[in-house]
Amino acid sequence: MRHYLIAAAFCACFAVWSTSLKASARVEYVHPESFTDVSFRSMTHEAAAARLERELTKTIQEAAAQYLSKYQLDVQIVDVAMAGREAFERPGFNADLRIRNQMGKPPKISVRYEIKDPRGHVIAKGTRVLTDLSYQLDYANSEIDALYPEKQLLRRWIRDLPR
Repeated sequence: MRHYLIAAAFCACFAVWSTSLKASARVEYVHPESFTDVSFRSMTHEAAAARLERELTKTIQEAAAQYLSKYQLDVQIVDVAMAGREAFERPGFNADLRIRNQMGKPPKISVRYEIKDPRGHVIAKGTRVLTDLSYQLDYANSEIDALYPEKQLLRRWIRDLPR
């Protein structure tokens, strides 16, 4: 019984400690209907925009929790241009994959952001146009994910933000 109580107390302390270190991130999309390039061949434009918002929001929140412990990150996504180009082949099994070759374009995401410390003071804010001209070097070794270059671009940006 005593070991059980010690283990429970340890787990409770760890749970409180780990939740207190988590960063929180708020993500807002500014006029997503007018983003430069958001498309998946198997979806309507509205469904593609919803998928993009869902996946990028999750990526931002996870990266903020990992790299910005105790801080509040507020991000406004102003524009998105997905990496590569849509395939011209008939839709099928790989309909949502994009062609990323020498002719393809790199991912580009325009953001406005603000970082607040635990007391609510703004410690950094700004506007950035994120892009990665060497995105193809990393993509070859990754899992198959239609939004991998965009997600990796956001992860690297959040990792390098001031704390």
